Amino acid sequence: MNSEKHLIKSLNLKNDNKNETPLIQTLYNLMPFKIREILLVSSLYDAFIIEEEGLISEMVIEEYRHLLLSSPPRVTRVSSGKEALSKANKNQYDLVITMSKNIGMAPYDFGKKIKKIRPKLHVVQLATDVDDLYELEKSKKEGIDKVFFWNGDAKLFLAIVKNIEDKVNAPYDTDNGNVQVILMLEDSVRYYSMFLPIIYTEIVEQVQHSISEDINETQRLLRRRGRPKILLTDNYEEGKKIFDKYKDNILGVISDVRFYREGKVDSNAGHDFIKMVNREKPYLPTLLQSSESKNRTRAEELDSYFIDKNSTTLIQDFKDFLLKNLGFGDFVFFKPKKKIANNKTLDPSEAAVEIASASNMKEFEELLQKVPVESITFHAERNDFSKWLMARGEFTLAKKLRPQKVSDFKNLDENRKYLVQVFNESRRNRQLGVMADFPHQKFEFESSFTKLSGNLLGGKARGIAFIRSLLSRYNIQKKYKDIKIVVPSTVVIGTEVFDQFISENKLQKIQDLDLKDAEIAKKFLKGKLPKDVVDRLKTVLSYFKKPIAVRSSSLLEDSQNRPFAGMYSTYLLPNNHSEIKQRLRHLCDAIKLVYASVFYKDAQSYIESTASKIEEEKMGIVIQLLVGKKHGKYFYPNFSGAAQSYNFYPIGRQKREGGIVNVAVGLGHTVVGGEKTLHFSPNQPKIIPEFSTPKQIIENTQRTLYVLDMQKKVELTEKEEDTLRKINIADIAKDNTLDYLVSTYDRNNDIIRDEFSPDGPFLVTFANILKYDTISIASVLRDILEIGKESMGCDVELEFAVDIDPEGKKPPVFAILQIRPLVISHERYEIKWDENEIEKEDILIRSNKSQGDGVINNITDILYVPPENVNFSKTVDIADEIEKINKKIDKPYILIGPGRWGTQDPFLGIPIKWRQISKAKLIVEAATEDFNIKPSQGTHFFQNIISRGVGYVNTTIKQLNSYMDWNWLNKQLPYKEYSYVKHLKFGKPLEIKLDGKKGKALVLKPSEK
Repeated sequence: MNSEKHLIKSLNLKNDNKNETPLIQTLYNLMPFKIREILLVSSLYDAFIIEEEGLISEMVIEEYRHLLLSSPPRVTRVSSGKEALSKANKNQYDLVITMSKNIGMAPYDFGKKIKKIRPKLHVVQLATDVDDLYELEKSKKEGIDKVFFWNGDAKLFLAIVKNIEDKVNAPYDTDNGNVQVILMLEDSVRYYSMFLPIIYTEIVEQVQHSISEDINETQRLLRRRGRPKILLTDNYEEGKKIFDKYKDNILGVISDVRFYREGKVDSNAGHDFIKMVNREKPYLPTLLQSSESKNRTRAEELDSYFIDKNSTTLIQDFKDFLLKNLGFGDFVFFKPKKKIANNKTLDPSEAAVEIASASNMKEFEELLQKVPVESITFHAERNDFSKWLMARGEFTLAKKLRPQKVSDFKNLDENRKYLVQVFNESRRNRQLGVMADFPHQKFEFESSFTKLSGNLLGGKARGIAFIRSLLSRYNIQKKYKDIKIVVPSTVVIGTEVFDQFISENKLQKIQDLDLKDAEIAKKFLKGKLPKDVVDRLKTVLSYFKKPIAVRSSSLLEDSQNRPFAGMYSTYLLPNNHSEIKQRLRHLCDAIKLVYASVFYKDAQSYIESTASKIEEEKMGIVIQLLVGKKHGKYFYPNFSGAAQSYNFYPIGRQKREGGIVNVAVGLGHTVVGGEKTLHFSPNQPKIIPEFSTPKQIIENTQRTLYVLDMQKKVELTEKEEDTLRKINIADIAKDNTLDYLVSTYDRNNDIIRDEFSPDGPFLVTFANILKYDTISIASVLRDILEIGKESMGCDVELEFAVDIDPEGKKPPVFAILQIRPLVISHERYEIKWDENEIEKEDILIRSNKSQGDGVINNITDILYVPPENVNFSKTVDIADEIEKINKKIDKPYILIGPGRWGTQDPFLGIPIKWRQISKAKLIVEAATEDFNIKPSQGTHFFQNIISRGVGYVNTTIKQLNSYMDWNWLNKQLPYKEYSYVKHLKFGKPLEIKLDGKKGKALVLKPSEK
């Protein structure tokens, strides 16, 4: 928590949680005391009387189950006080219930003896005979905490347990959770034994009803802990003490008319107590109950609800009070008949007439916009809104409304608008950082997260859920007014459905068939998803009407040691067919193909390179609304990117710990595929070293982008790019999406102008954002990376997309698509660099841009591609040739080639995949005149290489600290020479030194001695 507070302070975050425990954690901490072990002391006869309808333990469990309460206590029965004392010596109990008779000793003597053994033990006496009540009520002897009367209702056990828990937990829960209190003053054992079960049952059932709006089981379980506490006393003095202590948390007062004051029964105690309450809390609901009907008039004079204890509808009258006056039932809107000062009675015949009722928050919000302003004023003046919310456990919202007064607003309509806004915001905030169960998700608000089926989310979904919780916890949005920070609405299918799909479609041994990826895809497309999943997907599509991304989320994915980045398929779907049946088919096909990608060659090869087995892998699915807008026949965001908290290859004044961001116009396919992007440090966004001159900008600028084709017929295959199209930057000039992203080259003056001109030529510089900070992208990224790194306990990488309103009426949307741990060198070795003592002719490679750690001295093989063998049209063939050699070779090797390995762009290098170079121990990206590119960083290929401990080295042109001896390589007699690749084999190993912390690498030629 200290590091969290430091983080909040260092980032200057102004979130609601900075000085308090988050609500979920607060609810977790409530009710610290629980009764878990009950010792019942009764004769066989008394036990028989109580257990006529079932065993006590079963009755307790059944009541807990009926009311959906967790952790019912265990009941142990003994026949005598002597046996109970023996048990208490050996075992820990929370509560002892002793019968009034037949336990071998007087109950009060037994109570005193057992409290000597366990001083804090709660001891309750249970009477079964009405004739005993008078004597029990008169006697006040130590050893027994409370006396109850058994009337045959099993709910009494629940009431006894909960009442003791409430008494112990009230101080903590009211201070830390703003939990409410109902104060009950009653000295009649019979009546409080009757009323307490009614109150507890009604409270629990109403809490169950109110939390039906909660969107997952965790919320519902935690909200139960926030139910009101019931504090019972039989005398005026203790009642006054309780009232004074919990004054700001009292929900209502229930009082007998006649009870003890100053040690004697006082027939005016109840009236005087309610008078005192009225002075302190004029609108607090109160109930007076009496066996004497004449007390009704006095109760009405006090504006207090009255119940006649002799009434044939006593129990129903009591329930009515709880529902109508304490906020446990529907909220009933009243319109006042006339202005009655300080009237808190909601009896239509006296003060107002009922005009509407709401059973949940949504209905309440809708009615707020319709009911007359007089009704809103009527309830606001009496704190009815706050009271209803408190009873439902909506503490944060109630606390926000309670200080507000009608006089605080200019007019009544303004009061109404404020209430509607607060309630809408509350319902929306309830979903922030929370995973909703599908049946409870209404998809009313953006940025929702829904579990469609199953509980195991997989790595990617877990990361999305985690970043949502961080955004909610730290409330970063409050710091940034010019940009909207979101996680797109997400639906997750758990990994259990993958197992079900594989089993039901008999695909368990698909990996043994040695099929091509396309053949595997066809078999999976023929399979059928579970019907219940398909039905739920159809419901999702009735809400999701924008383009969607269907992503992988496997159990092994995005772990700290195995990122599996880009290893499995992702499909972007237009989701725009006029028939939902077709959209559903496309979605189901995409899910099946993501499942199929587990068994594709690249994935199998990568899994085999780890300690895992393919049988361990389970695939979850993430369905996410795509960020962007439709522009003509294409859909795309203004730009996308990947940000890392660690910079593997800092340039100039950049620091490794400052992180690095890769951004590109359009969809993120450009970034993760290793094509031309713009790099900047979020700590120094204005410094772009490779953009120092117009010539450098022209050479390095992005020229193409990826978009989603909204008009292309969707027929999915194993190729993820089926729905995408690669177009030129100039093709979107008319879309009004480039204003913030491009500069224009002035040919006449050979200068770059930081403005968009429709005539071009366009250079992607992000100048308006990075140089002039028109949108706080760098600052947002810096904060989120720092929060992510601190919270995950390691460096992180996140993918994001930004969409800008072309008319400038809405703030730009910064959408976080996913976050995952970033694998970096562990820096386990202390490398001694003796470069000055090494002759230059002994050096094959020297670099200050490398990743990896340690000394490697067991490699005797080199595969290298001479620069003259590389033709832009032949790079795929080169990758295929390397794959054939990789299969044959039985030793680790060094792989050297010009340009960028693993790129999708043939003009930047060779589009290699993991399976094609799985035995490489060191990979070298060698800069040449034709391939002088920036080091790989932020690509999926790069992440997977680094995670496997493969050394990665980049050499540059014309730098003293970067060197590649091509001449020596070309002079060596090849062990085997292929069309594009040369295989060198040496009798002695090369010596390789890697220091990832400093980014230095040295490869020495094999010794000739």
